[in-house]
Amino acid sequence: MTSRDYGAAQNMVPIIKNLLLNKDINLIILAQNPAFNYFKNKNLNPILVSDNEVEIEKYLNNLFSSSKQDIVLTGLSGFNVGIDEIILKCNSRAITFTLQDYWGDVNGKLQVYADYYFVIDKKAALITKRKTNKEVFIMGGLPKYFNIKYHKYESKKRNNKKIIVFFGQPLWSLHSYRRVIKDLAYIGKELKNKIQLIYKVHPAEKNILKYKYLFNNMTLSEVSSNQLLYVADLSLSINSTCGFDNVYLQKYTNFSLSKHAFILYKKDLRKFFYKNLFSRKHPLSMQGLVIDIGNKSELYRLIKSEKIEHSMNNLKKDIFLDSNEIILQIEKRIIEKFKEKESNEKFRQ
Repeated sequence: MTSRDYGAAQNMVPIIKNLLLNKDINLIILAQNPAFNYFKNKNLNPILVSDNEVEIEKYLNNLFSSSKQDIVLTGLSGFNVGIDEIILKCNSRAITFTLQDYWGDVNGKLQVYADYYFVIDKKAALITKRKTNKEVFIMGGLPKYFNIKYHKYESKKRNNKKIIVFFGQPLWSLHSYRRVIKDLAYIGKELKNKIQLIYKVHPAEKNILKYKYLFNNMTLSEVSSNQLLYVADLSLSINSTCGFDNVYLQKYTNFSLSKHAFILYKKDLRKFFYKNLFSRKHPLSMQGLVIDIGNKSELYRLIKSEKIEHSMNNLKKDIFLDSNEIILQIEKRIIEKFKEKESNEKFRQ
């Protein structure tokens, strides 16, 4: 199993823990940071892999030549090439699977794809098939919520200020991302007596203090995303998976969470994500589960609004499958396809 992305690692952990219960499986976990540190913190035993592509390829070629690997399950490394993509390139015998945790997220930089993809829903399946021409399995949700606890407490405000949380992403190389943060900083300054603006740092954000001049009116936070979603009067991002987290967490509360809002009013940000989604609108937006913010004025009005829309309490509790069911489904599919491959190979002999 391989992972570099933090979000991918979150979804891998429950699958790994379930597979470790099977004594017939010898499991090797190869990881790069930030996934490596996440695995270590979960008391797993990952092998730290180099960040150098040539060294990774050399390591994997040695691994495949010295031992028989039957199954490979990868995450996705994000926008650049990582262990997840290089292992698909080096593999010659193992049956391969990729777990996708965001609609249409396929890293095609090496033009090598897994044999099978696990995806969130029908929309993700459609996009992934168009991109890869590979078989997909619909999970009906994500594995990472397997041990989530039901929350009975009400969200609490501090100093009667509204809590506004922006979930950061490692997109500082995009000029439009920096512009959105500047817009938020301006709004934070204008409404400093009415709101508490929190910037949730993404685990993959490096050298964020380089932009500290933007955070004068924001609080940088490394508190868990779930905790922030529970207390936020409004949560914001630029197409982050936290939008999905927000929807899923509503299944486990007795109070209404605020709808998540996507900020995509900058032209090149829209292009950046629509290129991956193959759609003019996000799947969660299509279902009315998140708010789309069309311009800076809309963002300002939404944050300033005395009553931010709380309609998540009408969410159908069965909109996504239980994570434990998803984990079992993934393991079942992997074993089925492995046995099918073995059977076909014996038949050819």
